[in-house]
Amino acid sequence: MEKEIRAQRRVYLGNIIGNRILSDYNKIVVVTQDNLLNNILSASIESSYLDASLSRFINVIVSRDNESRAVEKITSFSPEAIVFVFGGENREETVDLLKSLLSKLYAAECHADLFFETVNFEKEILEKTISLENVLRFLEENNSYAITIDPDEGVVMLNEIVINKDKKIELYTLSEYPITFDHGKLLKNSS
Repeated sequence: MEKEIRAQRRVYLGNIIGNRILSDYNKIVVVTQDNLLNNILSASIESSYLDASLSRFINVIVSRDNESRAVEKITSFSPEAIVFVFGGENREETVDLLKSLLSKLYAAECHADLFFETVNFEKEILEKTISLENVLRFLEENNSYAITIDPDEGVVMLNEIVINKDKKIELYTLSEYPITFDHGKLLKNSS
């Protein structure tokens, strides 16, 4: 039952991201670390985004085996925005994969607004990736955002990512999007 609730929460979140947060972009890439919940969120973002827009969208599933091909696919598409849907059972694997991917995107001179879905993916994971200088520069050279949820207030928040002098991430809320009643019930019932 818990797995179904978590999956349903991802569908609701993907709807807000795809339909509201990304609505002004014409070319979107969602980069997904391959696991069930990430794939559900990615599919929800895609269907909601395409439902609200006639714009272009690609989904890239990334793993250690296909990083270079994933970077090539992302950069050749020339996206306006990249959404990173990462997180899973193995935190160190997630950090290593994200660190490597962001380094390769920096080396490829990729420029886009960067969105990190941080509901399943904790900001501490992102802080570990900025120990690499080129990842730090990549985040600083592009507009970087974190998407979070405040279940008590019933909102999904779009936050600007600011990296302070201690290489810690600070989030500054730019906008809030109300969640549906059903989404709120799921968040409260499973906490």
